[in-house]
Amino acid sequence: MTPLPNYFKPYIDGLPAVPIFLAIALLIAIANWIGDVFEARKADKWPTVVGTVTHSGIQNGCDLRKACCPSITYSYAVGGQSYIGYRTRVGLPDCGEYEAVKNMLAKYAVGTSVTVWFNPQRPDDSVLIVGEVSENTWLNICRCSFVVVIAILLAWWLIYIRTRVKYFDVK
Repeated sequence: MTPLPNYFKPYIDGLPAVPIFLAIALLIAIANWIGDVFEARKADKWPTVVGTVTHSGIQNGCDLRKACCPSITYSYAVGGQSYIGYRTRVGLPDCGEYEAVKNMLAKYAVGTSVTVWFNPQRPDDSVLIVGEVSENTWLNICRCSFVVVIAILLAWWLIYIRTRVKYFDVK
């Protein structure tokens, strides 16, 4: 193996920290999304009230070529206190293809009565769909897990290179 000039050494020495930091950041995000999965399962046991959809539409910036996100607002009351909810389910928004979002919005048209599950410890925390997280949450868990594995392999490789490469002084 041809030795590398010394001026490469600082770059190679510091590089393993980058994928390790990336892996740690992604593991934190994955832990957060896994927490959403558990919260979605707990929401099954939350009490329910009847609410009314007050707004139903597609968020700005959607066209037929990109993923669209629904924008649903509903009102409900718990113990005489009125609340406004924005989440359809726990986790990331239900963004997807235009037709799928349009079908979802048809189910939640303005004025429709809906069952609202609310957190008994925080009645302002509510959802319309319980027991599952959005497909986007699962996709992000899988994508980030893949990137974490790649980052760990890259860090291992960079550490391996750092310990095996010989340097020589360039004058």
